[in-house]
Amino acid sequence: RRLPAVETHGSTTVICSDKTGTLTENQMTVTTLLVAGERYELSGEGYAPEGELLREGARFDAAGAPSVEECLRAGALCNDTRIAREGGEVKVEGDPTEAALLVGAEKLGLVGAALEAWPRLDVVPFESEHMYMATLHARTGDQPVLYVKGSSDALLARCVDQLDRAGQLVPLDHDALHAEVERLAADGLRVLLVARRTLEALRPNVAAWLDENPDLDIEDDLRYVDLFLANIETHMDSTVVYVPNDPPTVWPAD
Repeated sequence: RRLPAVETHGSTTVICSDKTGTLTENQMTVTTLLVAGERYELSGEGYAPEGELLREGARFDAAGAPSVEECLRAGALCNDTRIAREGGEVKVEGDPTEAALLVGAEKLGLVGAALEAWPRLDVVPFESEHMYMATLHARTGDQPVLYVKGSSDALLARCVDQLDRAGQLVPLDHDALHAEVERLAADGLRVLLVARRTLEALRPNVAAWLDENPDLDIEDDLRYVDLFLANIETHMDSTVVYVPNDPPTVWPAD
């Protein structure tokens, strides 16, 4: 429609493009966790469950940071995706980002019975109007907990505190966390906020309340207290023109 644009196209010799699932493997990998201002890494690529929790490049025992485990548990439970592995093939039934959260949790042993112990009671599906998904879970002997994941724009303002490394509640610095989110996004990384709310603080008698409300709608009670952040980066196929954290390769024109 505009002559300068036509002239630019006419003088172009190289065009680099990306098509998810065609030029790439359509796989995502959780690479970084930010918990109470402390950064952790998860090694490994794609949907292989092999990987370790690292801090400052050294292996870190998740037992020393219960909040990290809780972060990954939240991402795995607030999740509708399933991963099937058979004969070296991986089949994802659902969303690649949710698959990455499942694999991240699996690297810390959060799989099978460790997740099945927290059955789902209710769900608010992801909608573009509110930009989050929420699920309610309960384990025998524990109070119900509401897990939420979504965009920082939708969730950060709703959070009032966060968990420290030991799993204790500490004040949340919204400005500092927002700045960290901006830095991660500027690096081209996809950022998710994961939060939770235990319902004991919301209802004085949770067990009776759940019994009296079999058709519970958790969207009426969406307020979040404990904040986590998961940083997810695209896992690229080795044949494309660039890989994560590496500048694009420019191929000469024929």
